[in-house]
Amino acid sequence: MENNVPETMHNPKKISLLIVLAEIGGWVLLALYLLSFISDLQSLVPNFSQIWPTGDLMEQVMTLASIIFKPFMGLFYFATLHGVAQLLALGADLFFMTEEADFAEIVEVDENAAE
Repeated sequence: MENNVPETMHNPKKISLLIVLAEIGGWVLLALYLLSFISDLQSLVPNFSQIWPTGDLMEQVMTLASIIFKPFMGLFYFATLHGVAQLLALGADLFFMTEEADFAEIVEVDENAAE
């Protein structure tokens, strides 16, 4: 008995697992970066007057940038991993649509040959 499933270079179950792991990893990294940011804020608030520069505007901007750097990095990693998951899902959908179309053509040719 012949198997009509074409040989492929990937396993659909592994792609689904990668999609789930990328999404979970994105949420975990976002949570870790936010927890780190909250921890930084807890240590910053009591000592704010000592840490915040009073003179130069550029020093104030750099201090603010260093404070908000962690949540933005967390958002970047979150968006990147969810983008990878969406691209993998899109690629899998496109592959399976073309695979179904190829299979439909094979079945159609077999039916015409039988007539």
